[in-house]
This record gives sequence, C-alpha cells and structure tokens, in this order.
Amino acid sequence: MQAKGNERVILWQRFKKVRNRCVNFVRRDNKNRLKTEILSKSDSPMSIWKLVDRLNAKDCDTNVTLVEDGREITDEVEAADIFNMHFKTKIELLRKKSTQQTPAIQLVH
Repeated sequence: MQAKGNERVILWQRFKKVRNRCVNFVRRDNKNRLKTEILSKSDSPMSIWKLVDRLNAKDCDTNVTLVEDGREITDEVEAADIFNMHFKTKIELLRKKSTQQTPAIQLVH
C-alpha cells in the first residue's frame, strides 16, 4: 500500500513542477510581449499613454479565446474541456513514464 502512496506523491510533485514551468513560461512570454509593445510605442508620449490606458483598463475583455489546430474557440466550456483533455493527457503520459522508469516494488509481510 505504501508504494501507491509514494507514487501519488511523486506524480503530484511532477505535476507541480510541470504546472510551475507552464506558469513561468506564460509570465515570461507576457513580460516579453509587454517589452516589445513598449519599445514599439516609445516613439511618442501619446502612444505610450494609450498603451498605459489600455493596460490599466478596468473593463477588460474577459472572454476566453483559444486556438487549437488552427480553429478559434470562443466558447468557455469548450475551451475548458480542451484544457482538461490536455492536462489529462499530460498526467497519463507522466504516469506511463513513471511506471516504465520505476521498477516494480513488492511488499513483503
């Protein structure tokens, strides 16, 4: 029974590591996009202020748009299902990989 508990802990740690890498990639990409946008708008103070106003807008569009296989998905439920399937697949691949790498453990009483 202990082996299953350890496997879950290992899977959870791997999941957290992958999740954190994804979050860091998104943050890095957002930061780079903002840098590029600021540099492209730096030719005049007016365009900088327009960018600042847009970034500080309180009524930002909260609609989710996802592009998968060249198809734009705007339905939030469908986008959530696609994300769910993506992460389910990742978890299944991690499980498969961990069982291939981990030798079988037999408990002796």
